[in-house]
Amino acid sequence: MHLVLDWVPQRFILSHRAVKLFISHGGWNRVLESMSVEKPMLILPMFGDQFLNRHRIEHEFGTGRVIRNTKSNGHQHLITTDEINPYIQQIFDLKMAVIEKVQQFQTIIHHARENTFQKHVNEIINIINLKGANVI
Repeated sequence: MHLVLDWVPQRFILSHRAVKLFISHGGWNRVLESMSVEKPMLILPMFGDQFLNRHRIEHEFGTGRVIRNTKSNGHQHLITTDEINPYIQQIFDLKMAVIEKVQQFQTIIHHARENTFQKHVNEIINIINLKGANVI
């Protein structure tokens, strides 16, 4: 069966059991998405925070690898399968260690979501609704 859709939430796709690795530019939102669904990353930073994140992903967090020494034609990075395969193999060779680290971060992210400002706002709204208070 094949589906053709105009748009699909990226997190939904990343959560699928068939997805084993997330290849991305390494922006902070993508890093958090990757960790929240327990997927290791292979990143190719392009600009901005992605260069700082590459160090974090590979050395501080240990949740992925960075593609290095790619060829550029000025506007595009050209990557062949011969260049990318060793990085993928490294991640899968270290799969259990990487997955354990990703799972640790997923727990931290989940805990942080439970303790956000929005949670407290929702609690106040629930109290107001339960008590039938009038809000001016």
